[in-house]
Amino acid sequence: MKVLILGAGGVVGQHMKINEPKDVEVIYSRKTSSPGWYGIDVDHQDVRKDLDIINPDVIINLAGENRVDVVESDPQKYVSVNVDLVKTLCTWVTKNNKYLIQGSTQGIFSGDNSCYNTTDIAHPLTHYGKQKLTAEHIVLAHQNTEICRLTFVIGVRPFQDIGRKNPLESMIEDEVQFQVDDRFFSPLFAQDAAKILWNRALDFKNAKEKIVHLGIPIKCSRFAIARDLKYNVHGCINPIIKGVSHEHFKGIAPRPKDTTWCKSLYIDSYEEGLMSSYLLWEKVKK
Repeated sequence: MKVLILGAGGVVGQHMKINEPKDVEVIYSRKTSSPGWYGIDVDHQDVRKDLDIINPDVIINLAGENRVDVVESDPQKYVSVNVDLVKTLCTWVTKNNKYLIQGSTQGIFSGDNSCYNTTDIAHPLTHYGKQKLTAEHIVLAHQNTEICRLTFVIGVRPFQDIGRKNPLESMIEDEVQFQVDDRFFSPLFAQDAAKILWNRALDFKNAKEKIVHLGIPIKCSRFAIARDLKYNVHGCINPIIKGVSHEHFKGIAPRPKDTTWCKSLYIDSYEEGLMSSYLLWEKVKK
């Protein structure tokens, strides 16, 4: 089997790289090429030529602009990578009888009616959520495709020189913190997401669900994660981690109030995810 992972430079893609199964040929793609990474600039490049050359059996699409505030500042700029790219991928897998796993988001929901199932009606609050929902509609209109909805992904980058710092890394490193405590979600650890996506890819011929939710089905906030991380590592509550309202941070786009999943896929427990992430941080920072 040959698997192409688009957007592999992000924290989930990096964890897929360190959890690569045996007997699979994998192409890890990011915008620029370097040893171990295949360069595809999905923002400006016609990916069809690369798809024809690579000819993967399965494509896992983690590419796109997922910074909500960035998309909100100039929505039209990101339609090509968040929507048009997905259309191209769907057309290609249909034509070539291949398979697509499309990464989506809990941001397609308003957050007013948790807990959410895969069949619940979406009401995005932002342009980012609307673009991801449009991409879902495209995927659902094609055969040989599925949607994996990721929540707020937390984890440590195994390759520290690649990608943006994950919020969990800042939670570990920063002493004084102001973390949002009135927006809730089901936490998803990067290592869990990677393992689940590999399971889905390796068993794609037996896929039964068109849409699956990833993440631990518990109600959590950024403040809770930062607080619990410090407690699990040091055994005490850190009083300089302050819980604040979303409105504390001026000028940022709205976020859903509560997108907790009713039922979803996960592997590690919440405490196991926190500790394994911290141990990885200790390892990569040496």
